[in-house]
Amino acid sequence: YYTHGIVYDKATGKRVPYTRFMEKLNAEQLKQDIKAKKLPVYGADLKTVSEAPFIDNIDNFKVSKDYIITEDGHLYLMYQPYELDCYAAGVTYVKVK
Repeated sequence: YYTHGIVYDKATGKRVPYTRFMEKLNAEQLKQDIKAKKLPVYGADLKTVSEAPFIDNIDNFKVSKDYIITEDGHLYLMYQPYELDCYAAGVTYVKVK
């Protein structure tokens, strides 16, 4: 399965990139911050901490275009199963703001 986080502008109906809410992220720096545990990674429930065990095996790591914003204003990038963790972990979320 795939899960997508799509945020739309209420006035225009157009999709809004995460860069409307924060500065553009550098993929290599993001990867290093995940590896160093500077940014928390969570499983599908947004509560269970993931160690992102697959991060070392990603050669062409990218900043996900899918994201969500929680009611309390936190921004999480979304990664599909097997990208950062196993299928059982589900979609993984990296808290970046």
